[in-house]
Amino acid sequence: MGSLLDRWSKLTGKETEYIQVDLEQFDRLWPKWGREIGFMLQFWEEWGDRSWTGEEGILDGEALGVKGLVDVQSALEELDYSDI
Repeated sequence: MGSLLDRWSKLTGKETEYIQVDLEQFDRLWPKWGREIGFMLQFWEEWGDRSWTGEEGILDGEALGVKGLVDVQSALEELDYSDI
């Protein structure tokens, strides 16, 4: 998450700061969704690349018939930040 925030900061020219909080604090920041998102982030932190084994195949844009998918960096570069 920190590297994603760094990318966003560089593209927008906005100053950012990454702050790690515990699950209860995150839940207070994002009512209704904080606990669920927090569990997901904890899982990814624990399992890393092992979260995505691909053993059952990977459902990608081609399999879904979706055209024009881009990587995160390209997507961030395409967004309009003029109102921020």
